Amino acid sequence: NGYTVNAKMTKQFTQTAGTAELTGSTITFTNPYSATAVGSTGTTPGFEATVKLEFDQSALVATAGNADKEGKGMWTVEYGSSTNVNAEDTTANSVKLLIPAYTASSMAGGDYQADIEWSITAAP
Repeated sequence: NGYTVNAKMTKQFTQTAGTAELTGSTITFTNPYSATAVGSTGTTPGFEATVKLEFDQSALVATAGNADKEGKGMWTVEYGSSTNVNAEDTTANSVKLLIPAYTASSMAGGDYQADIEWSITAAP
């Protein structure tokens, strides 16, 4: 069988030392670069080119089909890659936090944290 990997922001960005929340904020991941452990026998799973996480909504991250042992083994994905990996350095533009103007105008200073839940589901 194949599988899908999904991510869901289960808690909006919230101030770690207070109660302020970045209502309506999203985080977007682009430029996926995947790698596998030495000795893995499967072919690369399909990583989504763009993954946008919004509060309480699931987003598809990767899909592995049943054919050719797709996704079999241990796989990692990073968003953005340096010139050590690719000709173009995409690290600065691959993970973006969008804070809407209506939230940013009254945003309190400090550190913020969100919770992301990852799920793997068997798929044909």
